[in-house]
Amino acid sequence: MSLSASDVKLFQSERLTDTEDGGGRATGTEVQPGQVNNVFEDISRLDRSTGNTSLRKVFVGLSTNDNAPYLGSHVVLTKAPQDPNVSVTLFDTDSETDERRDARDFLESYLVLAGAASWQLLGNQLGGSRSLIGFQPLVIDDAPRVGESYVLQDPQTGHEQYVRLNEVTVTESQFVYQRGDTYETFKGKRLEMSIDTPLLYDFPSGEARPGGVVVTDNTLITGGGSRQISQVFGTDIADVAQYHGVTRLAAAPAIGDREVQVQSVFSQLVPVATNEIPLVDRLAGGASSTVVRAGQGSVSESASGLQNQAALYSRRAIVPGSLGAPGMARSAIDWRCPGPPWWPPGTTWRCKSSVGPARGTTSRTARVSTVRWNLKEAEGKALA
Repeated sequence: MSLSASDVKLFQSERLTDTEDGGGRATGTEVQPGQVNNVFEDISRLDRSTGNTSLRKVFVGLSTNDNAPYLGSHVVLTKAPQDPNVSVTLFDTDSETDERRDARDFLESYLVLAGAASWQLLGNQLGGSRSLIGFQPLVIDDAPRVGESYVLQDPQTGHEQYVRLNEVTVTESQFVYQRGDTYETFKGKRLEMSIDTPLLYDFPSGEARPGGVVVTDNTLITGGGSRQISQVFGTDIADVAQYHGVTRLAAAPAIGDREVQVQSVFSQLVPVATNEIPLVDRLAGGASSTVVRAGQGSVSESASGLQNQAALYSRRAIVPGSLGAPGMARSAIDWRCPGPPWWPPGTTWRCKSSVGPARGTTSRTARVSTVRWNLKEAEGKALA
């Protein structure tokens, strides 16, 4: 008797949870099709606001009473979530016993250690801090940028941590150091950076010198003895994992087509790092300007010899609804304004402002063991 599609089933792992020991070996408990929350739980209000990544491990297997040969199977996502802020992907770690902590490390292994960074840590960076202080010589123009990831290493203890920069402030500062019995000064860049996760360990460093950061007695955490400064390395993206998902068509295919157009080949794996900046003692709309009519008369200005793409600038503020261009169709005028759109209805301006409520992104990821799919992930995947 041959096998049918109904004989191939999904089975739960030992723990369908988001705890560190989630996952594990396969069980004989079938994932019941058509039931709500049979793999993932509901998305909470907090996760919908701040974002969350859920990992679940399931297995593909047979449930029959005969010994018909099993020639293999495949898994395909055929329907995308209705919520545009929720994404679902599949990936395989080639392990039937690993747990959620292993899958998390596998997912995060898209970054690998690269060469030394162009800046150094300045002073001791204490564990639990969400900020870094760095030093960079003035002759180096390549300052760290927001969104970049770096690796901090302490050669003395072997501690290592990957960090991502959320904010970077570069200040040209004057540094003072003692040379013999005299004090000398030099200029360099002081880097103040905030990171998305707190430091797990202490990363000792040194004081700034014209040739870089060196260890001094003032920067020793342990006190006495020789000490090496912590090192900073850049990162490169390595295409380690392959993720499989579903996307919508951008155009309807025709019979005989060998290619199809889709909306995107990218999918969100983890929520994008966000940062809250409080606004203290500010009024809503307090920075906006109000234009009041100065009188009942009108002001006219003329211009001649205008060519395409010519720009005209007004020497005074314009009351909303009072601007006109006699002899020209409004559709032929392309108004550009530096602030709010003051121009009358029917004109076209190029002042765009996109303001909306903050919304988190929820990523739902499942691991499927012993499954292969030929669709490879596109290069340059965006992992925040």
